[in-house]
Amino acid sequence: MLDVSGPLEVFGRTNRWLRDEKDFRGNAYDLALIARQAGPLTTSSGLQLVATHSTRNAWKEFDTLLVAGGPGADEASSDVPLVTWLRGAASRVRRLGSVCTGAMILAAAGLLDGKRAHAGRSCSSSA
Repeated sequence: MLDVSGPLEVFGRTNRWLRDEKDFRGNAYDLALIARQAGPLTTSSGLQLVATHSTRNAWKEFDTLLVAGGPGADEASSDVPLVTWLRGAASRVRRLGSVCTGAMILAAAGLLDGKRAHAGRSCSSSA
């Protein structure tokens, strides 16, 4: 859950700060949770998040795409339709990143080939 909610809160807080402090109108970041299927996702803590888009109906262009890690990263890395979608989506983004073991999903998609990747010390597959 933290791999998803942490980055969403950072970008959401940035939207609020820009509106409050810089008189920015609207949002600098449109946030969305995308999964293989839209709907509730149960996290490792048992809490649920709701994916508003599926990989089938997600819009075609993204500015920033972050891939979350966690206990499901191994399974997601071998999910051929998900990895295929990610490979295609990555070609349409300005920035691509991952949180924790989400890097393993990027690697399974071949998106780290020839690139440097850094895992922070607090990252673990049981996060």
